[in-house]
Amino acid sequence: MSRAAEVCGTLPARRRSHQNRSRYGEGIMRMTVGPLPSAVYWRRRAIVLVAILLPVIVLFYSCSGGGDPKTSPVGNDTTPTPEATATLLTPETGTPPTSEAPADPPPTAEPTPDTPPEQAPQNPAPQNPPTGETCTDAEMSLIPVPSRTTAQQGVTIEIRLKIKNVSTRTCKRDVGADMQEIYVKQGAEKVWSSDTCGAVRGNDVQSFVPNHEMEFRVGWNGKTTSECAGNLANGPFPAAGEYQIIGRLDQKLSESVRFTVTK
Repeated sequence: MSRAAEVCGTLPARRRSHQNRSRYGEGIMRMTVGPLPSAVYWRRRAIVLVAILLPVIVLFYSCSGGGDPKTSPVGNDTTPTPEATATLLTPETGTPPTSEAPADPPPTAEPTPDTPPEQAPQNPAPQNPPTGETCTDAEMSLIPVPSRTTAQQGVTIEIRLKIKNVSTRTCKRDVGADMQEIYVKQGAEKVWSSDTCGAVRGNDVQSFVPNHEMEFRVGWNGKTTSECAGNLANGPFPAAGEYQIIGRLDQKLSESVRFTVTK
């Protein structure tokens, strides 16, 4: 009986719970739906949800992905330093001249033409006369240089004559064979001369800038020029002793260089 009573007692309870559940569901449906059709409320909720999410999506897109492409071209425009520097330089050089352009060009243009004409005659003036003028003896240096200062009788030596412009201007001088000579003497007696038996003749006018030097060479076979053979000295050998070697350019004579002849 108790078992049957319990069963009988539970059955109404289960029915009541089922009824309560159905009533609870009906309340929820009423809260979600309301008096209007359910589609109307779902549309409204969808519109509200889109209105809420749309700003969030736009804000997120602009902060994360949308800002990069916009900032990248701006960075590309500003990154080219040459364009920025060019625009900076043009106003610096262009703006001041624009305001003062009418005033500055006339004064600058006037002195520039005035100064070149004044300098032009000054530069050619010193250049033209020196090139056409002859170097004086005081402006020329002569130095005879023998290949050795002591030689036995009959030994051939080489003698060089250095001609140099020691002035501070450019000038011309005839250094041809007719104007120069190297000779060896003992006391007042001329023992050997490059002009006596030599067949070379002529003139050679050269331009000498300051400190310009030319060098001429001649060989001496160790014989005197009392006789000549084949354009060479063919006289007897000079006696042993000391001699002086001297160079000449027209009327200018060099300092003598001591030379010793041995047996």
